[in-house]
Amino acid sequence: MSLGLILLHMAIGLAIIMVLIMKCNINAVPALFIGSIYVGIACKLGFSATVSQFTSTFGGTLGSLGMSVTLGVIMGQLLADSGGASVIANTMVGWFPEQRAILALIFTSFFISIPVFFDVCLVIMAPIGLAVGKKLNAPRAMISTAITAGAGCAHTYVPPTPGPLAAAETLNFSMGTMMIIGTVVSIIAIAITYPVMKAMFWPHGTSGKYFTEKDMDPDFKPMVAPDYEGRKLPSFGLAVLPVIVPVILILIQSFWATSEGGAPDFVNFIGGKNIAMLIGCLIAYGIAFSNMNQKEIKAAVNKGLNACGMILTVTAAGGAFGGVIRATGITKILTEKLATSNNAVFTLAFVAYLIGFVLRVCMGSGSSSSISALAIIAPIVATIPQVHPVWFAMCAMCGTTAMGLPNDSGFWIVTNMFGFNIVGGIKTYSVIGCIRSVAIFLVSLVGIMVLPMGA
Repeated sequence: MSLGLILLHMAIGLAIIMVLIMKCNINAVPALFIGSIYVGIACKLGFSATVSQFTSTFGGTLGSLGMSVTLGVIMGQLLADSGGASVIANTMVGWFPEQRAILALIFTSFFISIPVFFDVCLVIMAPIGLAVGKKLNAPRAMISTAITAGAGCAHTYVPPTPGPLAAAETLNFSMGTMMIIGTVVSIIAIAITYPVMKAMFWPHGTSGKYFTEKDMDPDFKPMVAPDYEGRKLPSFGLAVLPVIVPVILILIQSFWATSEGGAPDFVNFIGGKNIAMLIGCLIAYGIAFSNMNQKEIKAAVNKGLNACGMILTVTAAGGAFGGVIRATGITKILTEKLATSNNAVFTLAFVAYLIGFVLRVCMGSGSSSSISALAIIAPIVATIPQVHPVWFAMCAMCGTTAMGLPNDSGFWIVTNMFGFNIVGGIKTYSVIGCIRSVAIFLVSLVGIMVLPMGA
């Protein structure tokens, strides 16, 4: 089948998914399954083969990500409910002088979003951010975009969230590399985007013309910070241990593995993502036992697991959709075309970004669309050894952050927590997300040119 026909059927499949999710209010998992069935049958994979491809990739995605994501969710939920995450947030914000308070919110949100998921990070940071905004007389739109920039970058590019975890697994490179490149590129891109945010929402310390009262919800009631009265909160040094210990273990294993002879078996064991996350999870349990009873701990874990189930099933369904698309032969065709291109590296970078962008618009979920995009480009990336696959992963994943629309749960979380109407949500969450996405893509292109790290 020709590339044009495959792309046409892929577009129709994505349209089916979008209509089912946005118009028919059908959950993303069956919507992705239905869209995959159309693509597979239309591209002549066969009825049974299409279903088999979807289910096998679904199971494979769960198998590779399930344990580490689950442990990460439990760790983050315990850290949040025990007050550890709140201690980290308040301490880090307090480190910055008042004139740098907005930057404090960005970097604190980035750090908090490593152990906890995006929505939990917002629950923790929103009351703190609104209090900072009131003190500075800063617009809520500025506070919102600052917190979302930090939390969104960590969630999208830094393990142990599903997207960056899948990037290292699918494209076959170390988790440590994903952590380092994801963090460095995010910080550079935020530095580029920050002046744009200020110019749009808080020019010269006053309200701007871009975002006005018409974009606000008149009935907004700010979220109140969790009440930890009567509970002995952990120290900052103790609270950060569940975050930094797994990171250190993974980085040690990643660097040691590149040395001559590789890492010893024990280092590979404790530095593997599952054991590293288990250790972080156990530390979080230790913190929770110091100020929570067994009933509260059980409730916190169950709350995390309930959220985790939805995250994993939607993520796996997105990966399965990508697997069906890959089975159509589109990656083979694209690989052959890139082989005759004089600029195969940059062509693939743009293709990866575009695939991520289109999938995000249609599917809504950032993690799910990231994993679908990574599954599609993986065989092509393997044919370009002169550039490290982490750069193509960054291109695909930043494409998935370019257009967060009302079919994205994150859109509504941000809109409701900071008191915007739909237009206000688009002006903040969607537009700034798009600008940040382009900044990260450009930084990734520079990385490809300056530091390809290939074979």
